[in-house]
Amino acid sequence: MKIRYRMKYRLIFMWLYLLAVYVPYCIIMFYRHDTNTISISVIGWYTGGLQYLIAYLVLTLPIGLYLLFHLNRYIAGNYKWVYITSVLFCAFMIIGGFIPLRWEEQYLHINTIHEYVSIISTIGFMFVIWITLIICACKSTLKLLYLVLLGVYPVVLIVGFFILWTSALYQLSATLSFLIILLLVNTIAMLRR
Repeated sequence: MKIRYRMKYRLIFMWLYLLAVYVPYCIIMFYRHDTNTISISVIGWYTGGLQYLIAYLVLTLPIGLYLLFHLNRYIAGNYKWVYITSVLFCAFMIIGGFIPLRWEEQYLHINTIHEYVSIISTIGFMFVIWITLIICACKSTLKLLYLVLLGVYPVVLIVGFFILWTSALYQLSATLSFLIILLLVNTIAMLRR
């Protein structure tokens, strides 16, 4: 009974965090920057808004890891590889985000390293979340519904990526959708107990 109350308060905190902190951050980003064409890294390194890059990392990674760890521990089956790979990918996302971008041609290799490290680590983290969600779906009574939704979701992400490339709009939307999915799965699992 005590664990159920703790889980309930954690979920309430997570929903409040998403609605009161993360969504307003996204709205501020949409309002202040051309999020359709430039990425968060470009906003951070070229518009004098490095605080937006830092805010994105601080507001996204801890809550994303927390939701993933919660999902893994209480629903998926407490797999060690989820903890290790997600922390590694998040560390590389931070490293990639702080590799400086420069427009000069002599810095082309640094820009390429920034892009590869950032994109590959982000895709890796999303893949770990997706695999964990599939494990949860296989253990659920709503298996077919979850698997269909988890089959459609990567297609939507890929189509969005090809349309928006690595724009801030895509980055913020993909992150927000992953956080919402993680919260919904956690909430549904807690309510079904």
